[in-house]
Amino acid sequence: MKNTIPAVDKTLHVLELLSTGALGQTELAKRTGASTSTCYRILQTLLSRRWVIRDESGRYALSTVFFMMSKRSPLAMFEGLEPLMVELSQKSGLACKISVRQGGEQVTILRVDSPLGVGFSFSVGARFPLIEGTVGAALLSKETDETLELLRQRCHSDIVEVREPGLLERRVATVRKDGYVLSERETRWKINAISAPLHGEGGLVVAALTLIGNAKDFEPEHLPFICRELKTTVRHMEARLS
Repeated sequence: MKNTIPAVDKTLHVLELLSTGALGQTELAKRTGASTSTCYRILQTLLSRRWVIRDESGRYALSTVFFMMSKRSPLAMFEGLEPLMVELSQKSGLACKISVRQGGEQVTILRVDSPLGVGFSFSVGARFPLIEGTVGAALLSKETDETLELLRQRCHSDIVEVREPGLLERRVATVRKDGYVLSERETRWKINAISAPLHGEGGLVVAALTLIGNAKDFEPEHLPFICRELKTTVRHMEARLS
């Protein structure tokens, strides 16, 4: 295409790929068609501007700075919530993330790893179908059943929420009743999760707060404490959002 700058085009391609999850330099070079040296320079530039971060395994991921560069961005409202996430993660021993709704997807905008060193493969910028999992139920907890069914029909991903009509509605009903919903089975990533909606002005759902762990982390003897801490954190976060 005429009047385009190849280096800028490849940089944007790198950012688009990282929006789906963390990737290594070799994979990014292969998928963008950039040379190894070009890809390296792009990543070093993005690191220097703090648009991306590099984890211990050498993979790159979008940073929170990327999402919150502009104070006018709707995501800027979530600045200042990370200390509350850290506190919740330390108390529960679980990984923590905040997700928002963008079109037909849910997008991770903030994450805090487990203080116990247990890693899970989700990253800032990761995108999943909107209706999927406990996050989807929390984000959609103010929608009508008719809207939920329409979203299910429009989702083309091969996920259990599409294959099992009524599953999303049952999860949403649980959120409305209890203020949170716990995954009743392992997800496709072999993890368990509990999510609660975060409300902004006018009571609108603006995000979902999620704790992530293994099945044993949510056993009956632990669950009341986790639910209590999750709901307490939600109240503190909503006070800041308002």
